[in-house]
Amino acid sequence: MQNLMNPFRFEDENFEWHWYDLYSSKTAIIGDKHISNKIPFLEKICDTLYEIDNKSLFWIGDVRPGNLETSDQFNMLEFESQPAERNVKNGHFEETRMTFVQLYFEALCIKKGVARSEFIPLASYRRHQEGPLNGYLRAINSLQDSEEKEWLLAELKELETITWNYKRGYVYEIKEVGSPVDLLIEYLKGIWSYWALTSSLAEPQQMLLVVDIPKVLTEMDTNADIKRIISSLLGIIVQLSEIITMSVIISTETMFPVPELNIRHQLYLPYSSNDFSWQQEENQQFFNSDVIEAWSTNNNPSCGIWIDFATGEKITITDTNKILFKKGVEIESVIE
Repeated sequence: MQNLMNPFRFEDENFEWHWYDLYSSKTAIIGDKHISNKIPFLEKICDTLYEIDNKSLFWIGDVRPGNLETSDQFNMLEFESQPAERNVKNGHFEETRMTFVQLYFEALCIKKGVARSEFIPLASYRRHQEGPLNGYLRAINSLQDSEEKEWLLAELKELETITWNYKRGYVYEIKEVGSPVDLLIEYLKGIWSYWALTSSLAEPQQMLLVVDIPKVLTEMDTNADIKRIISSLLGIIVQLSEIITMSVIISTETMFPVPELNIRHQLYLPYSSNDFSWQQEENQQFFNSDVIEAWSTNNNPSCGIWIDFATGEKITITDTNKILFKKGVEIESVIE
């Protein structure tokens, strides 16, 4: 763990990001996947930490480059069949556990296009014997046979095989799916299983989790319920960084839901989003003038602005490609 306790530094600005520190452990990066260097920038950070400690990196998002080494299946139904440890019952763990279950069923109702009250039966669970999902599973199994019951059981069965790949870090890779709500459910399963995995860690471990969210889940015309659920999921992960030795990077292409998450450190790279367009004159005072010039005149994909919302400091990062780690050694990406 000690080997990870070094900051990232941007060479030209001599600015350090103490990513492992509690007060700097939550960071948002807002940048378009196509017009900025956000993804190569994230890959550099991930590669660096992986090389120092191959258990430190977790990724939820698009398929990452590199060779697949192993795959593990996480069984959420099995996890939910177990009660919470005695010392965490009725606490934050139990509340979060129930929140995930409720968000999951809300997402299924959006997918099915029905009101929850007409689709999901009321349920109770034996807190000293199981998790809340088990109570709902029992209630669904007790329903009369129908197409709706069969559909629900088929969706629940998919929770038995949540796949995490090991590809230069632990990766929950989300491939193309049919609709925004299907994509939402994939992110829900990735975030839910990561949260469950961290609840059973036996040894202290400094981790970095990168959650890369596509624009289709956060843009202005996205279904409001989908946006609410993805914001709630990211909020759980941001709060988790205050409980365990975990740092998190929330990567988005839009301003939403970053302000709602109350993230202290935010890096803005070139982005294209109407929810807070940097191209509108009334919004440009939010950014440094040299950043606006780099984006509008020079089309510079690697220029960004780092904002510390605790101090109000706004730092222009002329070239985010020039990121260093530990005694000023420049990071070299090893993935071809």
